[in-house]
Amino acid sequence: MNARAAIWHYLPRWARDGAGLVQARRAGEKAPAPPRVAREDTRLLIGPANFAGQGAAWARAVGARPLTSAVAMVTGTGNSFSFAADWVVPNRISAHSRRWQRETLDWIARTFTHVLIEAELRILGGAFGGDVVRQVGALRERGVNVAMVAHGTDVRLPSRHAVNEPWSPFRTGWPDLDKVEAGVRHNLGVLREVDAPTFVSTAGLLADVPAATVLPVTISTDRWVRAGARNLGDATGRLIVAHIPSSGRIKGTREIAPVLEELDAQGIIDYRPATGVSHGAMPGLYGAADVVVDQFLVGDYGVAACEAMAAGRVVVGHVSEAVRGYVCETTGKELPIVEASVDSLREVLVGIAAQRDLHRVRAAQAGPAFVEGYHTGRGARAALESWLSAAP
Repeated sequence: MNARAAIWHYLPRWARDGAGLVQARRAGEKAPAPPRVAREDTRLLIGPANFAGQGAAWARAVGARPLTSAVAMVTGTGNSFSFAADWVVPNRISAHSRRWQRETLDWIARTFTHVLIEAELRILGGAFGGDVVRQVGALRERGVNVAMVAHGTDVRLPSRHAVNEPWSPFRTGWPDLDKVEAGVRHNLGVLREVDAPTFVSTAGLLADVPAATVLPVTISTDRWVRAGARNLGDATGRLIVAHIPSSGRIKGTREIAPVLEELDAQGIIDYRPATGVSHGAMPGLYGAADVVVDQFLVGDYGVAACEAMAAGRVVVGHVSEAVRGYVCETTGKELPIVEASVDSLREVLVGIAAQRDLHRVRAAQAGPAFVEGYHTGRGARAALESWLSAAP
């Protein structure tokens, strides 16, 4: 902890709130008016993370349910990639404005029947000392039905993952691993103490939250389908391979880049790495690729893989047998991601290059159909139905 952080840590709360609001005013930050919410029988608020735009995507999916309205809320720190949401609140306002916290609690209680809290974060900002458990209690006291949804790193326990996954990123070189472990254990403790219906965004997280229900990541397929409309490379050209890591440490970029660079140097593939790419530019990158190389360390798949599958691209990555089994049992379909490990990636890509026509036809047929059936809102509505139908 540096000196500035240490001073901030030991300031009394009233001093931190005052300083935070001064900073907010200097930055021109204000508390935005809450959105209008249609007075349907069921009214859902999702927040405050919107990681990968999922809060908003789930809200859109739930809003298609009869007699239901849904709103996605996000605070500043949860919106680093500027995904659209219905209500974006500056983080300093939510953390330090006592007035905003009081008024928001009252507004939520008056407006919504259900609240889905993401990643064990503070839906009411700094209210109740920032204690999520107490915030949930305050909402319940006012008749709101509360559930929790975990996104990934918030509940993926390093010690457990390192035992089960041979290429786990937590085995070597993860910075501040003890703090990460402690933070995840805290979050898992919050879930136990809240004792609410709990969801996870990917099947791999069931290993850490076994009693949860999978709330599938959800995308809008239109722009990905348009991006995939071009024909894939012909049989004589180099296989165009894209890798677009949202988190290189999680996806295994460091481990797989030497393999991709070697194949590129040998003329087998045309490797196109991309970092710092805006989400709006990604359809063009996928559209220009034959193969999208996803992730290799976690043993799961998420939004990026779904987008590439929707575009009809050949998606390559490591997905554990447990996740593949869950997907098959739930959807009745095999997960259309070509399996590869860090060790086998070279062999897999060489094989795809040799049989590209076979692979591209399979990808173009299986990927979009799989995503349309499970990751465009139907799966999310089905997962949430029992909770949304329950009385507070």
